[in-house]
Amino acid sequence: MVTKLSDLMQKLRKIPAPLFVLLLLGSYLLANIYTAQVDFRDTFAVVFKEAFENSGISQDSVNLNTLFAIYFLFIGLFYVLLTELALKLIFSSFSSSRMLKRDSAPLFKTTARFFIILANAIAGLVSLLYFQYPMLEAYGTGAFYTAVFVLSLTLAYFVIAKTSVEPRYKGTMFTKLFALYFGIVGIFTGISLAVDAVGGTPLSVLMPTLIKFIVLIVLALAEYLLIAKKLLKEEKGAIPPPNFPPIHPFGSPDFPKEERDEIFKGFGF
Repeated sequence: MVTKLSDLMQKLRKIPAPLFVLLLLGSYLLANIYTAQVDFRDTFAVVFKEAFENSGISQDSVNLNTLFAIYFLFIGLFYVLLTELALKLIFSSFSSSRMLKRDSAPLFKTTARFFIILANAIAGLVSLLYFQYPMLEAYGTGAFYTAVFVLSLTLAYFVIAKTSVEPRYKGTMFTKLFALYFGIVGIFTGISLAVDAVGGTPLSVLMPTLIKFIVLIVLALAEYLLIAKKLLKEEKGAIPPPNFPPIHPFGSPDFPKEERDEIFKGFGF
């Protein structure tokens, strides 16, 4: 499967980058189609209403649908900018350390964008259920999206590693990438959970974040035990042993002691 996906990425690499970025934007909009509406309705619409009242502007003179469209587009653009910046930094870091081949930037970015779009599309289609069953949203945007995103990125790594990662660094790069992801997401999720718990938030409200945190831990352990350890073991086999000449403490048989004595005789030895 990895081979077929790798061949597909080679074909998709020919798609102009701006078009791929537009597809990435569309996927983020789809993934946030429900949460953006809820956040706007519960938070920003209230803030705008208070601002209108304080400034003496009639709320009827402002179209909230227009404000929502601007807010919705801003969310998508923000995530696209964050993604493109992360891809640039990751590629620059790993290519400078010779883990990634320097000429693999187009394939690396194409593959990463494709699987992020795939994860967002799956999460976005599932989020359509939230309009009918709102109680699923807290778990879907947390635990479910995290699991889909991690699995998509794992598959993306294997596709990239097939042609673009140096064999002797496949395990090291995988471990560093996912340690970075789980570290950042885990820290923010843990801080959010701790702040809400200290603030007296009921357990029923904390449950979605708690489940997301548990899912993160389970995924991190699974990624390490099932994938990282195996890749690190294979990586050791891919590192050629140093080709040093054998050391002969009493002189090399090809260089007899008599000849060495002749060489150093002129130096007084």
